[in-house]
Order: sequence, then structure tokens, then C-alpha cells
Amino acid sequence: MRGWISILTIAAITLLGGCEEKKPPPPPKPVAEAWRYAHDIDPMSGKPRYSACLRSDNAVQLSPPYKPTKGVLCLLRDARAGSGVVLRLEGDGQIVCDGGGPCAIAVRFDERDIEPFKIRPLSDGSTNAVTFPDQVESDVLGIYLGGAHKARFELEFYRNGHQVLIFSPQGLDFSKTGWDGKS
Repeated sequence: MRGWISILTIAAITLLGGCEEKKPPPPPKPVAEAWRYAHDIDPMSGKPRYSACLRSDNAVQLSPPYKPTKGVLCLLRDARAGSGVVLRLEGDGQIVCDGGGPCAIAVRFDERDIEPFKIRPLSDGSTNAVTFPDQVESDVLGIYLGGAHKARFELEFYRNGHQVLIFSPQGLDFSKTGWDGKS
């Protein structure tokens, strides 16, 4: 009888997952905290500059010598340069846009149709960042980001083909960006 009790005890512990108490997963980061805001003064003009940056939910898979890396999407507002959007990799990598651009990429917000947007490499020659050079398209991106739950950007990467960076932009606070959220 004693042997059966031991066997039943071991079986119960195994089925119940051991004696240790299972901890619940940590709570998800609040949506509003996902955006990182910055504000400073342009030393040339003395006028304000703003940025709001968001890290991607996923990473792109890049071949050596590069490593998988997440993307960062930034809304920029500068009194001299106007508004703009920059998409960059956190790490090294090469976003393909031959001839200095502009190149078209596919962008999708929530369940809307896929839309083409123009990108261009940054003027400093960086291969891991692009800008959306068209002012109207930059403003449209800002407006869409303000109301979207998911934003997908399909980019081509050197020797790794087309991959999609996914962002969760909800919680964007336009009052911290210098944008009015309308134009």
C-alpha cells in the first residue's frame, strides 16, 4: 500500500508541475510607454526640435557578419527642416535602395490595403537607415501611425531579401512630437 501512495504522490506532483508555485508572466509594457520622446533646441536657429521613436515588435534576420536586429521608427519635427520620418536598424545591416533612391517599399497599417511609400538612404551614407523624403508621405505616415494598432514596413536587405518590420504604434502622443497629428 505504501508503494502505491508513493507512486500516486509522484504522479500527482508530475501532473501538477512540481511543488514550486508557477509565477504569472510579467505584465505587458503599457502602450504609451513604448514611444520614446525627446525635445531639444536647435543650436543654430534656437527653435525646438522633437522626436518620437518606437522600437519594432520583431527583428529582421540578417546573415553574417550581421545579426538579427530590430528596427526603430522615428517621427521628427524640426523648425528648420520640417517634419520627417526615419526608419533605421538598431544594429548593423544593409537596407537595399540602389542609386540613392528614391525606392518604393510596401507599408500596411492594420487591415488597410498595402500602400507604396518612397524611401531614400540618409545623406550621410548610412546603409542601416532610410528616410521618407516626400513631405506629404511623411505627414501621411505620421497621421496613420497616430491611429494604427499595427504598422508593417517591408524592406529589402542585402543578401537577405524582403522582410517585414512590425510596429505597434498605438499610444502615440502627438502633443510630445511637435506634430499636430493632422498634417
